Amino acid sequence: MKLKIGAFVIIIIILTGFAFAQSCKKEGIPDVKLPPTNFVIYPNDTRYISLNTAGGYAFLNSKPPSRGIIVYNVDGKNFVAFDRTPPNEPDKCHNGDIYTHLTIEYPMVVDTCTNRKYLILDGSIVSGGGKYPLVQYKTFYDGNSLRIYN
Repeated sequence: MKLKIGAFVIIIIILTGFAFAQSCKKEGIPDVKLPPTNFVIYPNDTRYISLNTAGGYAFLNSKPPSRGIIVYNVDGKNFVAFDRTPPNEPDKCHNGDIYTHLTIEYPMVVDTCTNRKYLILDGSIVSGGGKYPLVQYKTFYDGNSLRIYN
């Protein structure tokens, strides 16, 4: 009888732990399905002249369903990269096969459909409401090449 009660208690503890873990899931990250991304650019190349200095940014093309990538030079040594697909209401404004995408109004990234604004440094929402920050890619800069990946 003690063995049955002990097993029952263990099952209750496991189920309680699972329920707690589910309730603590990280909020703030949209369920955006992006294609695998892993490529390198060279910020010192003349094609990316705008990335040569701190505060510079560039728009890069990407494979659908991404609408492109924004790359921003934070301080000359660190870069951030965000997907141009709006994380909140991404399909709200469209004209046929053309959908809204994010643009830059420095120092903000702006959803041209909803006028929602995000901070270019970390993708957080600044104004216009919404639940999700910008979808961010990982970056690695070695002083010569910039790898952008997820």
